[in-house]
Amino acid sequence: MLGKIKNKRAQIWVETVIYTLIGLVIIGAVLAFATPAIEKQKDRATISKTVELLNELDNNIQDVKIRGVANKRIMSVMINEGELVVNSTGDDIIFVIDQSAYQYSELGNSVKIPGTNQVVLTEKSGSRFRVRLSIDYSDKMNLTYSGREDIKRFNNAPTPYNLVVENKGRDIELTDSLVNIDLYEN
Repeated sequence: MLGKIKNKRAQIWVETVIYTLIGLVIIGAVLAFATPAIEKQKDRATISKTVELLNELDNNIQDVKIRGVANKRIMSVMINEGELVVNSTGDDIIFVIDQSAYQYSELGNSVKIPGTNQVVLTEKSGSRFRVRLSIDYSDKMNLTYSGREDIKRFNNAPTPYNLVVENKGRDIELTDSLVNIDLYEN
């Protein structure tokens, strides 16, 4: 009788271990399939927020241009992922997200985003994607950063950047000059 009780206890422990292992395998399998889908959705949301951010920046730039000389707009720019580049030498603004799990557009083709002045280019980068959003101002205005033709990079940071967009007017010596729009940190 004592042997039957010991066998029953041993059987209970073996069953417990087997059920625990089965549970861990199921949890591992669910995580293996769910994690990539979660990353894709997270990156999709990041890209959508970036499109909205660039659209707001573009609206501020266009508004400052229309409203005339000495007009300013201050804008808070939060960058959680990626890099914002103010390329005043090429008169464009670029936002690059490296290592995205989400393919935002057709690979290798520049595509205009409807309802914005933005163009997106998605490229393959290993098993991930590199998404490049840009707005070209070269035929509309002359962009500068802190009064200089320079390239300024803003990387992800825990606090927002405060960007100022200011209309500096036209070059009075050149009759066909573009409006000078200066961006700088506040």
